[in-house]
Amino acid sequence: MKQFLWSLVFAVLNPLVDNIYRIRRKLYLYGSKHSVAFAVPVISVGSLAIGGSGKTPLALFLAKMLGKERRVMILSRGHKGKLENSHGVLMAGDRFQADPALYGDEPTMMARHLYAGSSIVVGKRRLHNFYRYFSKCKPQVVILDDGFQHLKIRRDLDIIAFDALLPLSQYKMFPSGQLREGPWALSNVAGEVAVAVITRANLASEEKLSALESYIHRHASESIKIFRVGYYATALFDQYYEKIYSTLPSENQGTKVIALTATAPFSAKVFFQMLESLGFTLVEKITLPDHFAFKGSEFSKVLKRAQQEDLKIVVTEKDIVKINRRYFDERILFLGIELKVITGENEFNELILNSSLSG
Repeated sequence: MKQFLWSLVFAVLNPLVDNIYRIRRKLYLYGSKHSVAFAVPVISVGSLAIGGSGKTPLALFLAKMLGKERRVMILSRGHKGKLENSHGVLMAGDRFQADPALYGDEPTMMARHLYAGSSIVVGKRRLHNFYRYFSKCKPQVVILDDGFQHLKIRRDLDIIAFDALLPLSQYKMFPSGQLREGPWALSNVAGEVAVAVITRANLASEEKLSALESYIHRHASESIKIFRVGYYATALFDQYYEKIYSTLPSENQGTKVIALTATAPFSAKVFFQMLESLGFTLVEKITLPDHFAFKGSEFSKVLKRAQQEDLKIVVTEKDIVKINRRYFDERILFLGIELKVITGENEFNELILNSSLSG
């Protein structure tokens, strides 16, 4: 009976949420609601789905690509940070002073990797924050993190991320599925150019990738460009970002670890699988809520066990920026990840560079 009642609720909520997003997008596309064009190029990285689709790692990947020669400003909401409802800026030189409790874990993580002259501006009022910090940061290109639904800002390029590991059965409107905006939005994009990027493509089967590409073409157009991006482990690092373990399974055999991450369950599963593929023995797998603050006793208990049993604790880089504010121990490590374009790399790079010069 309870399941039947929930199905009735979802039957009402799904089309309601879908229609709200439809109307909102149409109002912007046809000019009834005003969007603002910046004086510099804007590249949006977003998604149809709620939660992790690899948007932030992809935004950082672009910032590093462009930041070698241009001043990049990343506009981020700063989710779960105290400045989310206010505003703040992290310059590349401020990365060691960044507090994830203020700026959010993802901006704090990204700040460490920025080239000199680049910046991350946090706060949900991203249009206002751009103007607030423009004179200080003097950006030459803006990356709008999680920007597909942020229609107040015009963009030269819309990059729409699709997680290769999210089951197609979940491509339904929330709360029945994981979508916050329906697939019809793929044919109603706000950018001058739109491309799809399938993230974590190296971890999915060719059958799954082909099915996802067919889904994208079916709802967008046959002409939309689709690129595949892979996520690869680089090494295990300590809290000082010094390399401790390589990615060679033969060198890691017999090393017992507690794998812990604060992320969505299906992302945690991938994290655990990556560690096992590197030869580590996982004596325990712990998944905490996304953006977990590591303030309570949960992590202290895990660390105590690691000390007593001579175990390593392996987390993600997004986790380590919060753990570093409260704990330091040689047993605490994080898994480094790098992104690589695995289909159409030259075309993708050219598209990004051309978009960063328009505006």
